[in-house]
Amino acid sequence: MFNKGDFKIKLFFATTLFSFIYNFNVCAQIHYLNVSSGYGLSFSSQNLGSNITYGINETSNSLVNGSLGKGLITDVELGHFLNNIIAVELGISYLNGHKYSFKNSSTNNFLNELNVNSKMIRLSPKLKFSYCSKKTSYYLKFGVLFKLFGRITIRNNQKDIINNINIETERVFSKGSSFGLTSSLGMIRKLNSFTSLVLEIENINQSWGPRKDVVAEYSVDGVDMKSNLTPYQKQTNYYKKFEVENSNPSKSFYARKQLIQYFQFSSLGFKIGIQINLKKN
Repeated sequence: MFNKGDFKIKLFFATTLFSFIYNFNVCAQIHYLNVSSGYGLSFSSQNLGSNITYGINETSNSLVNGSLGKGLITDVELGHFLNNIIAVELGISYLNGHKYSFKNSSTNNFLNELNVNSKMIRLSPKLKFSYCSKKTSYYLKFGVLFKLFGRITIRNNQKDIINNINIETERVFSKGSSFGLTSSLGMIRKLNSFTSLVLEIENINQSWGPRKDVVAEYSVDGVDMKSNLTPYQKQTNYYKKFEVENSNPSKSFYARKQLIQYFQFSSLGFKIGIQINLKKN
């Protein structure tokens, strides 16, 4: 006997299933290019330095915490769908890090100002899991990060108020590999048959231990004095372990050795961009 109620339920599920499969196929048909930009906030912060003021009657201290991964992030990603749900992406991103500032001072004696910022180019292969409709799609992405290029710049301005001497130093940290993880949640809104608007929240977990730092600038009262520095003063190499001879009188002719220090490059940020559909299968 024909049951009208059962038929309506079966028709509803069949229509829903067809719509679900069709909607997946809407975004599974294309290769695409994403170009996006956004700002990452500090995530997994560390102690980067402190502000100290020496007064006549008391001394004030305050910590400066953060991540060198904080800052402006620009991404370019090329994607290709493997099936109705999964796509693979290969992205390259540029980090222009936030500048952190520290100040140590003593009334009428000295003033030390320190600025720290970072720049990094990262390569990131990712897997993308999508649910799509004609106009709006949602996705999750998981991937890994590899540092292609990175530098940390520390600029120090020392003012000797008593003797009226101003010393400026810039050290650049580089070398060393870095590996991280990334995950993101996003939404794509179709604008036309070729372009879409992309909104994304991205989490990056990464640290980096530079293996080398060199003095890029050293001047006294505006006069370049870098040539007067010894190799020991100009360059520092960083190791997980090392040995030195304490009695070696010629160590000033070689770069200094120190234990490696890791810096946080983790961030949590929001990005906005454009997706360009390159080709349909």
